[in-house]
Amino acid sequence: MQDLTLFIQHHLTLTLLFAVLVVLIFIIEMLRLKNKAGQLSSSQLTMMINHQQAQVIDLRPSEQFTKGHIIDALSLPLTEFKEKSKKLEKMKNHPLILVCAKGFDSPKIAASLQTQGFQVHILRGGIQTWLQDNLPLVKD
Repeated sequence: MQDLTLFIQHHLTLTLLFAVLVVLIFIIEMLRLKNKAGQLSSSQLTMMINHQQAQVIDLRPSEQFTKGHIIDALSLPLTEFKEKSKKLEKMKNHPLILVCAKGFDSPKIAASLQTQGFQVHILRGGIQTWLQDNLPLVKD
């Protein structure tokens, strides 16, 4: 124990830097956990649609959406999200499930929607996971 106090006395700058880093890591992890939307598997998504009237929001570009999307999904491309997000207000009582191409874009939008009071989930891995699980897509 004396060695530790001696080390701290001789290396005060290093000790303070270490303490600050530990606190920052703790804060970042808490924020990450708070803002992280629930990530769903394909089967969990299907159960939420069937049992909780969840609405699937497809964030992919319109061209990709028309080539194939999850049944009853609403197309709301990332590029148009801010302008058209008013459509979602009437869905505040139902869970929203965000779907993008590979699962990278959904978390950003999910965090924004969570701050507005929406119950948001994300399809883990995006539409790519849905296809890997051999689940059907509807074409327009």
